[in-house]
Amino acid sequence: MSSLEEQYWEQRYSNGGTSGKGSIGDDRDYRWRAIDKYIPYLRSVLDVGCGDLSFWEERDCKDYTGIDISKTIIERNRILRPDWEFICANAATRIEGLTKEVVFCFDIIYHIMDEKTYLNTLKNLCHYSTDYIFINTWINNPFSFKQKVKKLLIAISGVKIRKAISSLKRIFNNNKITDGKYQYYRPVENVIRIFKKNGFQLLSIEETPDENVATYVFARDRDIIPDVKELNISSREQTRAPEFPLVHRAREKTQKTNE
Repeated sequence: MSSLEEQYWEQRYSNGGTSGKGSIGDDRDYRWRAIDKYIPYLRSVLDVGCGDLSFWEERDCKDYTGIDISKTIIERNRILRPDWEFICANAATRIEGLTKEVVFCFDIIYHIMDEKTYLNTLKNLCHYSTDYIFINTWINNPFSFKQKVKKLLIAISGVKIRKAISSLKRIFNNNKITDGKYQYYRPVENVIRIFKKNGFQLLSIEETPDENVATYVFARDRDIIPDVKELNISSREQTRAPEFPLVHRAREKTQKTNE
């Protein structure tokens, strides 16, 4: 039986849908600036949740492998880029023997509903990468009371009455972390130890045009020897405070520069 994620993306791409706004426009430009900041020349990339490749417009990589859960998009990508390798698989399913210098995982993990699938996906990102991991995901809870108020004010300022009324009806449900369908908010900071245990440090949190979204940059720490044992982290353990200090926050750097 296919997972909820597989059903969602297969239906989306089969009906002519795209990978979303994060793969185009300003969102894409911000991500590439973050990547270029640390890796001026991409030689070897594993793109987990590669989607429709719109993110790669006017960009290239000699040694590229893309993984996606949708058979439809994998078949299209193989025609679009026959020189690249594509694998149809769930991100939580480990592909032995597959490693690249850099691993991308953009706008994927907040679409994972199952907890075990989520944790296994993070472990796999570490397993595949020899140098860097770039993860684009939510840094703030989009379902929170604060974010709903902001949406309401935006709707009112734009005279979008129906949206304002709709937001007002939902605004007091402020404990949500999921839409119950295909989106689930989990703070990356609560699972930093997964990366640390596997030999990575959080190098930077880069801003994007969306205040709820950020790009987390992890780098292999050559002084850390990854644990060979698989991690077994419960939901209760995930609620603990982050154990690894943030090395750098791009937003703070930007604010200081503008002062």
